[in-house]
Amino acid sequence: MKDINQDKILMIREVCEKKLAETYPAGIPAEVRDRYEKEISALAESNYVEHFNVYRLLARSAAAKGVPLYGRGTLMGSLLYFLLGHGRFNPMPAHYYCPHCGHYEFVPSHGYGVDLPEKTCPECGRKIWADGYGIPKESVWGIDGKKTIAFDFNIVKDFRPIVERALREAYPNREIVVKGGFTYRGDDEEEHIEPVGFIILPQGMTVKDKSVMEYLHGLENGEACLIGNPNKMEKLGMISISLIDHEGLDQLYKLSWKHKVDPDLLGVQALKKIGWRDVYDCVDLSEATERLFMECKPQSFREMVNLEALSHATLADGEVDDVEIPDACVELMRSDEFKRCPLYAREDVFDYLMDPDGEECERAYDAMEAFRKGWFSKPKKIEECTEFLLPTDLERTASHFRYVFPRAHAIEYMLMYTRLAWVKMLDKTTDDVTTDIIASVVSDYFELDKEDVLSAKRSPEYVLPRQVIMYFCKEIMDASYEDIASLFDKQYQDEILEGCSIIEAFMAPGEKNLYKELEFMERRILGKCKRP
Repeated sequence: MKDINQDKILMIREVCEKKLAETYPAGIPAEVRDRYEKEISALAESNYVEHFNVYRLLARSAAAKGVPLYGRGTLMGSLLYFLLGHGRFNPMPAHYYCPHCGHYEFVPSHGYGVDLPEKTCPECGRKIWADGYGIPKESVWGIDGKKTIAFDFNIVKDFRPIVERALREAYPNREIVVKGGFTYRGDDEEEHIEPVGFIILPQGMTVKDKSVMEYLHGLENGEACLIGNPNKMEKLGMISISLIDHEGLDQLYKLSWKHKVDPDLLGVQALKKIGWRDVYDCVDLSEATERLFMECKPQSFREMVNLEALSHATLADGEVDDVEIPDACVELMRSDEFKRCPLYAREDVFDYLMDPDGEECERAYDAMEAFRKGWFSKPKKIEECTEFLLPTDLERTASHFRYVFPRAHAIEYMLMYTRLAWVKMLDKTTDDVTTDIIASVVSDYFELDKEDVLSAKRSPEYVLPRQVIMYFCKEIMDASYEDIASLFDKQYQDEILEGCSIIEAFMAPGEKNLYKELEFMERRILGKCKRP
């Protein structure tokens, strides 16, 4: 097993170091290299080598299929998660980096790189990048590298069979079993079991083994599934991967395909342009997040993440009903102690207590864990909490929480929401597209007069432009064949259908040149409308 793990570590190293070189092309900063080596060492000594390898497979499959895969919990705060291919944010502290000369500049503000102002490199004078979201590695690995890590992901429904196929190909000698979860449906809230992921059994173990039988259940279709305490199942050598369907990801996936865009390529500058109001108007947020956004009107990505994290908190002196949560959160934020020492996510306590030299790391981590568990609000635990010697305001604010959300999970959610808002705003631009815009852009591209292209002239040079216009009217405007026919003053809709079909054939992978031309024209058409 040790030799197998070493092979997997080497494979993970290879993938991570390739991504490191892409992220920092002019040289990997010492601070980044140091964290990377510490996480790799922690991984090598942990029981999660196989889990990270499974994640590598999932990330590769998702990228190949163009399917979004978003993490849950603290896992995304790992630098290894980011480097293995599908992480959407760099967990390093906020920093500037010059891709030309390698200049690295840490920004000690507990902020996010996306919110930093534009800057030129003090070394070479060229524009430099801003990056980093400030997730301490201790949030993921613990102080000794032995913290429990859950491998949970939000997915689109289409991704589940892809995962199963990838796992069966990667582990042909091991049994792959559906992971089940209890849910309640209907007016009578009857209990049901639904698939929520997969479990990889150790080699030689089957669902018929006595140690497995106690976790064995059945789905509604009769297929076997396993349900039980994750920690106990992991101790038996099982690898548990949770895959949770997410409606927001389904919307993101469908709209991305519709517009032929990759939301993951949405850069920092574009993110800066998407404000809280865009997210509020375009995304179905929870009632708590909506209320907090409207109350606070966040002015940065960091502030939006803070409010998203707070909306998931359980307050010691607040109601648990969804309707009451935002009121309790607003009341807490208005209190003097919260204003003096605001806490939104688990890692905020860690940040407050860490000194620049890291000498208080163990104390900061222990206090963060106590905060995560809600100890500061529990009378039986108050005495233990006094051992941390926290500042008074920090301890008072912490005492209001029974449960606190991880920062990484809130960032991942907010990145999903901003990307969804961007694609939905892009979707709205199609409402502004007119047949006149399409005809003008296409005619200009082919250097022809628009009136001639739309006329009944039969010269060969007009055939392709007409078919392109037909295609874009159908593809972008979703116009009916009848409406498109009227544009060309044609009576036969089958001519329009044939024209669209011809251009669709040109969109095949083998027709790269025309594909690029069509893609360019589509960008020009949409560029004539309002873009985010």
